[in-house]
Amino acid sequence: REYVQYKSDSIMVHSKQDKDKLLNKGYKWKVRAVDNTGNNTDSSEKILRINTHEANFSNSVFSLTLLNTGEIDTNITTIHYDQIPLSLNIYTPTPIFYGIAPVGTKVTLKIEKENNLKSGRDLIVNATTIANESSRFGINITDKLTDKEYYINLSAVNIQGDYVELPEFKLKIGNTYQINTLGDSSKNNIKTETKNNVKSTLIPTHIPTSTGADLYPSKLKTCFLFWCW
Repeated sequence: REYVQYKSDSIMVHSKQDKDKLLNKGYKWKVRAVDNTGNNTDSSEKILRINTHEANFSNSVFSLTLLNTGEIDTNITTIHYDQIPLSLNIYTPTPIFYGIAPVGTKVTLKIEKENNLKSGRDLIVNATTIANESSRFGINITDKLTDKEYYINLSAVNIQGDYVELPEFKLKIGNTYQINTLGDSSKNNIKTETKNNVKSTLIPTHIPTSTGADLYPSKLKTCFLFWCW
């Protein structure tokens, strides 16, 4: 237990000693203010994560998977943090982020880019949706991403209050395709639904554009064979 005590012009801080240091996991915390008469007021509860990308308080299985990004099959998942790429190349400037999370989970996507002064980042997208009854979520980027490189942060909070996130990775926009070697996908119908002013888009988990050949087929060529004698 840690707290700060104010008395007249002095401040006293009470905290844990080094032997009680926090372990590498998630913790819930809040601030409580108590006056001289014993009245107290609590702040809203927050989550503190120590060297981890998740905070599981219910001891239930909670994973977040990004199946498809900008018509590229990705299968990026919190189940295998060691397989998450540092960067992802796509072609479309208006990608759809489609994936899997437990029913009712709140999924948040934040997209940032380096500012013009190269001194920090600007927040470009801050979108939230809810995983539907099929444990699917979709966030559609309608405003074109005009720069070549962005920073992607995808996180989720389930109905039990557990938190999980994908480690940050870069999204590169251009005439480059990522070859799909990360797993199989199944076909679904494209659907769009709106609940509580949140637009969720469900798209097929497999779109055959991994090499670009399906979008841009080669021009038809005609060949002739001549015999000479």
